[in-house]
Amino acid sequence: MKKTTVALLVLVTLAFASTRPVQGRGSATDVDHERARSEAMEQATDNLRNACPSGRFFAAPQVTTDECHMAGPGSETCIVVITAACESD
Repeated sequence: MKKTTVALLVLVTLAFASTRPVQGRGSATDVDHERARSEAMEQATDNLRNACPSGRFFAAPQVTTDECHMAGPGSETCIVVITAACESD
């Protein structure tokens, strides 16, 4: 029983040791709120993929920032940040 517990702890430790936190950030400015948000989300997703060369995530990516604000007369800027744990090769 003790050997099984130790083996399980080692496996869990190795799983966490082979991951690293990554973020993808995107921003866009447009006169249309939904278009600005959509473009920012696409950029964040692409940047997250580029930050994780293996393409494998330990846990599902989470949107940690999704903000829009007025950028000037008639336009909005949206910022999206997606965070995940990337599996190392």
